[in-house]
Amino acid sequence: MSCIVCRFGTVEENQRTTMTFEREGKLFIIKNVPASVCDSCGEAYFDQNISHQMLTLARHSFSDGIELGVVTWNDESMVKPAVNISELGQLQKLPA
Repeated sequence: MSCIVCRFGTVEENQRTTMTFEREGKLFIIKNVPASVCDSCGEAYFDQNISHQMLTLARHSFSDGIELGVVTWNDESMVKPAVNISELGQLQKLPA
């Protein structure tokens, strides 16, 4: 499949990538996410199920007030924390 973003590259299936979500100065990072990735520009394409799971994780992270969250995708259990997100969220809260 050709990349719809750069129109030059070929989208390679069965790759892994890192997704970063940002909202109001808060960051949530998911590493090792299954994706199809353009070999030219690096644009990542996700299937609907993976997109839904990533967005759900990001929403929960942001609604929990976490300033910085990092998880590693685990195909067997979807994701596993790379760090204890609850503790990290408490440590990262800064006074206004």
